[in-house]
Amino acid sequence: MTPLCPECGAPLPPEVGACRARFHDLLALESRIPGGPDEAAHYLAVTAYNLQHPSAFTTEARAHMLAGLEGALSGELTVDDVRRQTRRRYDGPKRVLRERGVAPGDPGNAPVPGWPTEWPVTVAHALGAEPDQGSYHSRVREWAEAVLETLRALSFGGDS
Repeated sequence: MTPLCPECGAPLPPEVGACRARFHDLLALESRIPGGPDEAAHYLAVTAYNLQHPSAFTTEARAHMLAGLEGALSGELTVDDVRRQTRRRYDGPKRVLRERGVAPGDPGNAPVPGWPTEWPVTVAHALGAEPDQGSYHSRVREWAEAVLETLRALSFGGDS
């Protein structure tokens, strides 16, 4: 039986190991897109992955990531808007990660109590994209929308 990521539930074939390796595979896919992915697709991918692997982040950082994702998907915020907000909130000594050296998707991360550990769409979906901007953006947007929908259903989103 294929092991599953304890935080997002994605299958982890033996050659993959930790879910974090899948994220690195996603970044490698981005590098094969001629001209690279558009900044919105990259933002959606990173945010969707981080929200599915929340144990590395503070509660406040998770809330801000979710708000940024909601704004980006609705078109109310651009990636530049989200970056500006993030710099204002976290420029200086304020922490985003709960502790140094712990990254999203590390195999030793325990799930956050009350946070989903099964998702209808994971990084594996985005990894199925062709290395072109259209296919990648479409798959990443589907993933990000599924993350937002799942969290809203559990009353984590602003429109609940």
